[in-house]
Amino acid sequence: MARELSEYDLSILRKLAGGTDVPVCEHVGSGFRSILPPLWVHYRLSHEQVAEGLRSLSDEELEYLVEQVRRGEESLHCAHPDHVQALLDEVDRRFGRDVAMELFEFYRLMSG
Repeated sequence: MARELSEYDLSILRKLAGGTDVPVCEHVGSGFRSILPPLWVHYRLSHEQVAEGLRSLSDEELEYLVEQVRRGEESLHCAHPDHVQALLDEVDRRFGRDVAMELFEFYRLMSG
């Protein structure tokens, strides 16, 4: 799952985090290695802030995130249930229930 984030990845993370700078991860002492887990863990965002960040993404950016989850490059494991719900709601609104349910299954399996 860990990878070097591209500028595209970082721009998505900035949008999701409300335009704030992307900090260094204190646990590993370097930049983040994924988009969603830092959003869930390092930013103290409310459900509405997460939903707003997701709405700010273009269809292409949101589809990219969905594809990264499918490929195992992004994880929903650390996410607060309200944040996952915001993601599922936005994916459902833009791409349909089937895609949202697919992501829910990833979340369910990872949450055990």
